[in-house]
Amino acid sequence: MQTRKRLTQLCRPIGLLIIFLMVLSCRTTDLIRQFADNHIGAEKISADIEPVQDPTPPETATPRPVGRLEHVIASTTQVAGPIPAERTPLAPTAIATPTWMPILQDLPPATRAPVRAPAKTATPTKILATLTPRFQYQVSFSWCGPNWLTFIEGTVTQGGQAKDGLLIRIALDPDGSALVSDYKTGTDPTKPGGYTQIIDANAPHGGLWYLWIVDPQTHKRISAIATVKTDPKRIEETSCQSANINFSD
Repeated sequence: MQTRKRLTQLCRPIGLLIIFLMVLSCRTTDLIRQFADNHIGAEKISADIEPVQDPTPPETATPRPVGRLEHVIASTTQVAGPIPAERTPLAPTAIATPTWMPILQDLPPATRAPVRAPAKTATPTKILATLTPRFQYQVSFSWCGPNWLTFIEGTVTQGGQAKDGLLIRIALDPDGSALVSDYKTGTDPTKPGGYTQIIDANAPHGGLWYLWIVDPQTHKRISAIATVKTDPKRIEETSCQSANINFSD
């Protein structure tokens, strides 16, 4: 009993293996047959196809253009002119050397300077000149010559007539104190309207002297100031020791 069971167990896998081998052999046979059929068909197709050689075309004369082609050629000849026999080779064109150009970046727009309004011209201010007060009497004549003593003399006229009774002052400064007593015009009856102021009765005396007329009532100056410069040494025809100053209105 046990022996039969063992045989049964051994026969089962063997049977399965035999079945597998039979199936595998059948499949292999089919594949071999299919491959053989494909190979035979390919050989048959190759045998049926023969290379076809292009027949050599027979030599023929150059066809002559007729009809429309001649018209086209004639028209082209008329438009383009005669066809040159030989084309003149073109001179080689010089290749321009590339010039470096700076790449300008986008710059911000320039700011326009503000336009200043024109400055207003100041209206010139009129400056009124300060007028020197005009006195009643002005210097009408002056002269000086050489002498052995030093003095100043002259006359005062008003309306063309000798004017007596006015004071003649001599000083070292304009409008200064009197150097000597004021001289009243007309004191010398032989010299109507005349005066004489002696600076040095003995010799030439150099100095700078100022002379004007004083009103005997108000004791204020009523004339322009005359200036006399005397020399300390007498020189004939050139020095100044005796001066003559006349006043008139």
